[in-house]
Amino acid sequence: MKLPMRYMLKILCLVTLGACNSKQSNINHSESIVCDAETLGPDSTWLSIKYDSARYKLTDTLFSIGKLGNVAKSGSIGVVVNKQYPYGFGSWIHNVSENDHYKVSVWRKGSRSATLIVKEFSNRGDYFYQTSSIPDALMDGWEQISIDFRVPNRQIEGNKLGVYVCVFDSTTAYLDDLEIQLFEN
Repeated sequence: MKLPMRYMLKILCLVTLGACNSKQSNINHSESIVCDAETLGPDSTWLSIKYDSARYKLTDTLFSIGKLGNVAKSGSIGVVVNKQYPYGFGSWIHNVSENDHYKVSVWRKGSRSATLIVKEFSNRGDYFYQTSSIPDALMDGWEQISIDFRVPNRQIEGNKLGVYVCVFDSTTAYLDDLEIQLFEN
C-alpha cells in the first residue's frame, strides 16, 4: 500500500520527534506514535510503519484497524468494535526491554465495555497482561482510556507486546486516535 507523501511526513514527524501533537507534558518521551483511521483511508485496514534505525523501539509497527465507521473524535473516520467485529486498533510494541516505560491510550465513545489491553502472547502461566476500561479524560462525549506501565523485570516472550481494544459483549463502541508512547528511563 502506498501512502500519500503528506501522511508519510506526518507519521515520520510523530515517530521521530515524539512531541508533535498538541499535548503538553512535563515528562519527556523518546518516541510516540499516533494512529487514526484517516491515515489509512476508507479502503484499507492495515498501516505498516518501518524504519531501519535500531534507535527506535516503535519500529515495524503494524496497525490492524478492524471495521471502519463514520463516528470519529478527530476527522470523519473512526473504528467500530461490536459483537461482529470485537477487536480494533491492534498493534505490536516490538523490542521491549525490562523496565521500559510505556503509555498506551485510545479515545472511546459508546459502550464502556470496550477495553484497552496490553498483553504478552505466551504459553507461560505468568504472562504480562494489563487492561483498562475506566476513562482518564472526557471530551465532547469521548472518553480516553489508557494504560501506563513498565515492562516486568524478566524476558518478554518474543520481545513484543500486543496492544488492542476489545468489546466483550453485544454493545457497540467507536474508537479513534490510538497513541503509544515510550518514555525515557
